[in-house]
Amino acid sequence: MGEIATKLKSKSSEFAKLYLDEFPARVLTENTHKYYNTLMDFDFIFLKIQHPDLGIESLIMDYALIDDLNNSNRLKPEEITNLELVRRALQLSSHILKQNKNQLAAQLWGTLQCFSQQPIKNLLKSASKSHNVWLRPITASLRNGNLLANFTGHEKWVNSVSITEDGKKAVSGASDNSLKLWDLQSGKIIHNWENDDWITAVAITPDGKTVISGSRNKTLKLWNAETGKPVLSLEGHDSWVTAVAITPDGKMAISGSDDHTLKFWHLDLDNKKATCIHTLKGHKDAVRAVAITPNGKIAISGSRDNNLKLWNLQNGQEIRTLEGHTSWVRSVAITSNGKKAISGSLDHTIKLWNLQTGEVIRTLTGHKDSVGAISMTPDGKIAISGSDDHTLKLWDLDTGKEIRTLTGHSDKVRGVAITPDRERAVSASDDYTLKLWDLDISKESSARGHDNSVRVVILTPDGKKAVSAADDCTLKLWDLQTNQVIFSFEGHTRPIKALVISPDGKTVISGSDDHTLKLWDLQTGKEIHTFKGHKDWLTTLAISPDGKKAISASRDKTLKLWNLQTGQEIHTFIGHKDWVTTLAISPDGEKAISASRDNTLKLWNLQTGQEINTFLVDSPISSCTFSPDGFTIIAKEESGRVHFLRLEAT
Repeated sequence: MGEIATKLKSKSSEFAKLYLDEFPARVLTENTHKYYNTLMDFDFIFLKIQHPDLGIESLIMDYALIDDLNNSNRLKPEEITNLELVRRALQLSSHILKQNKNQLAAQLWGTLQCFSQQPIKNLLKSASKSHNVWLRPITASLRNGNLLANFTGHEKWVNSVSITEDGKKAVSGASDNSLKLWDLQSGKIIHNWENDDWITAVAITPDGKTVISGSRNKTLKLWNAETGKPVLSLEGHDSWVTAVAITPDGKMAISGSDDHTLKFWHLDLDNKKATCIHTLKGHKDAVRAVAITPNGKIAISGSRDNNLKLWNLQNGQEIRTLEGHTSWVRSVAITSNGKKAISGSLDHTIKLWNLQTGEVIRTLTGHKDSVGAISMTPDGKIAISGSDDHTLKLWDLDTGKEIRTLTGHSDKVRGVAITPDRERAVSASDDYTLKLWDLDISKESSARGHDNSVRVVILTPDGKKAVSAADDCTLKLWDLQTNQVIFSFEGHTRPIKALVISPDGKTVISGSDDHTLKLWDLQTGKEIHTFKGHKDWLTTLAISPDGKKAISASRDKTLKLWNLQTGQEIHTFIGHKDWVTTLAISPDGEKAISASRDNTLKLWNLQTGQEINTFLVDSPISSCTFSPDGFTIIAKEESGRVHFLRLEAT
């Protein structure tokens, strides 16, 4: 028990709450050094997080006070740095600590152990003493170097996000029928609004007082961001409202819909009224994006008809059509001078447009899937895009070059917005979260390892190395003593879902959604063979005990046996009626078993390629293996039932 805990133990619960809640702010005006020591004290951090009326959001606000000290001499620069490191560690861990407060020590260790400052080491040493038995990270589990915070609270896809003019708050809309107004400093939810259907689009008036949402129920709704009260509902669209934008003076709004139209609205917020001035017609399919020029006179829309259109908002007439994308336009943004626009598309590209001529200035490529979100810095020099490939990318619009890829989301990125000071961005995703990012492009990214979800990890036979495979289409060979990447293997064009290492540990085989297998040399990092033949994703792999053959399974319902020395296919095993999900080879290398979504387990002769027998069960089998003697088969159903089968012959 630390000094603060000892002090508070003898006090009333009211005193303890008051002390933990107000002490940092109060002492800051009197004794800056004491403020610093308090926020570097694990005891204080632990007690405040554990308090039922305070918690992680309240604690993070204590560290926000250092923003007032950055331009003063009241704390040393190294002390400011230490507080910033702890604040960021807490922001990055806030979503986990909300679920389980006892994860504090592990989260601090995972984020801060790579820093050598003595105060940080002292903090971690105190954290270690807070548990008798616990799981301590032995390597730094660093998030992407630009990731500042995770915001959790939505229960379904987050479809849209918008930031207030002061950059302090954000509003999000989701498929859980809710809008949430967030404090970007603490991650606290200020207001939670419930709708009767999905929220598909959001925007905030320039004064930050009103939120507008578009919904799958064909309506727009206005909400008071100060009181949390609903203001009014706007009706007129005949299908989903998928996009919304507000003029800079806050008096007008434009909405886009799956009914192929846009509507331009006059907002009389004082009298809680709104009037549709124009209905803009011309698109031949659903409108999915809209933005307004800074002078409020022109709008640009993007549609599933692959085109963008410029509109005169004073008379409701179309100015021109911008053609160039080869699939749906899903996102659009306009530069602060109103002369250029940028669009993201289902065709995986981003296009920068000259709005005066309607010509494409340049096309930006790099995303591996649809680009569903786009935003620009106020000066129009930097853009950030969000994609169905789970990543965001920063772009230099003067050169068209990619600056950086931001990873962290585990599903499609649906929305992104940049703060007016261009220093941060907020992204919204199908993984139910929002993420806050640092856009400082001079900062060296500390992201390590893969750039997307890691699907499988296996150890080499000597236990000294590991191979990982991910949705970024790469494999990586790791040294487990130094935690460094030895080789990164590139060649697959789709995520890698299966790995197997040869018995001698010299080669690894990967199976991918690109329908191929690849054999890699773990000593040189080179590709040896590519095996082609499957017609769908690879699901699982096995290698023979002598390391000379491999067997692969696929969603195409087949298995294939391969010669690893020549790269040739030996047999194709046909018989399953659904995906093959798991397999194993017998210890003598003569037989194999496979299981499928068709609820069967099949035994195969690897010499002849013939099916030996089938065992039918009640639900799909998720794993299977042979006993060391090769005569017993163990198979587990998804229902939880385990089967022990004896291989017998008469």
